Amino acid sequence: MQFQESRGSKIMLTADQKSAAALITLGVITAMSLYIALSFGAAREFSIASFFSGSQFERDILIDIRLPRVLFALCCGAGLALTGVLAQCLFRNPLAEPYLMGTSAGAMLFAIVAIFAAGRMGINFHAGPFQGIGPALFSFAGAALACGIVLRLGHTTGGQVHFVLLAGIAINALASSFSGIFIFLANDRELRDITFWNLGSYGAATYPAVAMAAGVALVASTAAFMMRRRLDALLLGEQVAFDLGVKVKRDRRIIFLLIVLCQGVLVSLTGMIMFISLVAPHLTRMLVGASHRYLIPGSVFLGAIISLVADTIARRVADPAEIPLGVLTGLIGAPFFLYMLKQHKSRSGV
Repeated sequence: MQFQESRGSKIMLTADQKSAAALITLGVITAMSLYIALSFGAAREFSIASFFSGSQFERDILIDIRLPRVLFALCCGAGLALTGVLAQCLFRNPLAEPYLMGTSAGAMLFAIVAIFAAGRMGINFHAGPFQGIGPALFSFAGAALACGIVLRLGHTTGGQVHFVLLAGIAINALASSFSGIFIFLANDRELRDITFWNLGSYGAATYPAVAMAAGVALVASTAAFMMRRRLDALLLGEQVAFDLGVKVKRDRRIIFLLIVLCQGVLVSLTGMIMFISLVAPHLTRMLVGASHRYLIPGSVFLGAIISLVADTIARRVADPAEIPLGVLTGLIGAPFFLYMLKQHKSRSGV
């Protein structure tokens, strides 16, 4: 590692060194957030040292309840932040996020259909062979179908990014309208289940869910990082990327696939958790710059931090009750989005 020395004998870091330092800092903060989330919960407070010196009750709380939830929050936050990085690269706009593509609304619609149909057919998603998997499978199928329709509509209109975005907004509105119809027809029990999906929560975290979220986040993050140079080229525009040798249409399809994989699986497990995919990449870009070499791992770290901190607050503020995580992230993310919109407007001179 080389340093640049100024005339005043001060050591100046290069841009790459500053970005690397920021990544290390984010990694340390992620570890600290993980420790804090493990140490604080609704039942009582104790340190991780209680695992070795505490009672069996404390060890059971740590291993069976807190640890899977904390790991689940970490993996989901990382995956959601990654989808934001990919969406903002795809649309070349820091205000873009995957929800504009209709994947989340499609996942929500199919989860509601699964809950509604189960109530009419006497299927119990809370116990038995279908425990926890029914709405998850349906919501992933809904996300994939919505993304497929958006891609098809975008292809028939020439494949331009703004047409894809408009198609996503239309599918989002259509899926939300159908969701409203099923919500109107649902009974009290179905409404409670639907509310869980609509508000979002990590409350259903289990070790199998952790494994699924971790696997998806790891695969998508690795694939995106391997594409980092091509993603940088796409930020310059499709024509410039094509001139640099990037296969634009193929890479756009890969980006769509990674987004629907992450978004579909994670929404199926957590419900609707807003704004992590918008806020984390934007803040990371301020810290490490626009290069995906640093932006991807930085966003993964920061998404995990935001997710862990938000979940810890959600569990503690209304103890013994729990604030829905989607509500909390919306309260934090919406004002930040308005601030970003104002800054974007000021820079564009509109």
